[in-house]
Amino acid sequence: MDAANLSGAALLEYVKPDLLRLYAMPPAYGSLTFTVHFHNDKPVRIGYSVDIQKQVKR
Repeated sequence: MDAANLSGAALLEYVKPDLLRLYAMPPAYGSLTFTVHFHNDKPVRIGYSVDIQKQVKR
């Protein structure tokens, strides 16, 4: 499947495996970020990150 020609529901189906993998094991505290990068109205890159936070012990 050519991501450069996708939009709407088709784009969601294209990135769904990556989304499911990322959200399969969320951090206990923190955040998950998923980004689809576009160029000239076409998706060209997918990025994701995990930010894990820990409480400082006093």
